Amino acid sequence: MTIHNAPVLHPFPAPRAGIIERMDAGVIGRASLLLGAGRARAEDTIDFAVGFSQIKAPGEKVEADEPLFIICARSEGNLATVLPLLQQAWALTWKSVITIIRPPV
Repeated sequence: MTIHNAPVLHPFPAPRAGIIERMDAGVIGRASLLLGAGRARAEDTIDFAVGFSQIKAPGEKVEADEPLFIICARSEGNLATVLPLLQQAWALTWKSVITIIRPPV
């Protein structure tokens, strides 16, 4: 089994604390294609080392600067190409999480 490792790993930090309201799979998919993780044409090759890992899910609480996901890129140039696109891939909310603790019955 071959393990593929991207040479550039870049954490994409949350700008502030909050709860992830949404992650746009379409935007993340387009960014993956730009990184080389997919094919625009049938004859294109797939780079199995690039893409995203450790993606947080909607509803998860994050702290400021905590990674929302890790970008796995082939080069700094590829990384720079997708960063502006990824700015629109997520939304945080300030809604507080209320935990209700019920006494045992």
